[in-house]
Amino acid sequence: MLRSSKVLIIDEATASVDLKTDKLMQRIILEHFTDCTIIAVAHRLETIRNFDRIAVFENGRVVEYGRPGALLADAGTKFKALWESRGTIVLQ
Repeated sequence: MLRSSKVLIIDEATASVDLKTDKLMQRIILEHFTDCTIIAVAHRLETIRNFDRIAVFENGRVVEYGRPGALLADAGTKFKALWESRGTIVLQ
């Protein structure tokens, strides 16, 4: 890392890599940016599953915001529906 920063913004950082490389990159990001606010755009939901908060967008608007575990625990959330369909839909 060239310099210390309080905010890390990443947009589809692991979209074009295999799952093994994705996991490695996620581990590096989480280890080296522990004191940062991370804003990540991601379609691989596993990439953001352990983040503190998730914002779900639809048509350019935030439709849900909260902790991943809370969103997954509520059967009526869009995040829960996306999570459950992630094996059948390619999100791009």
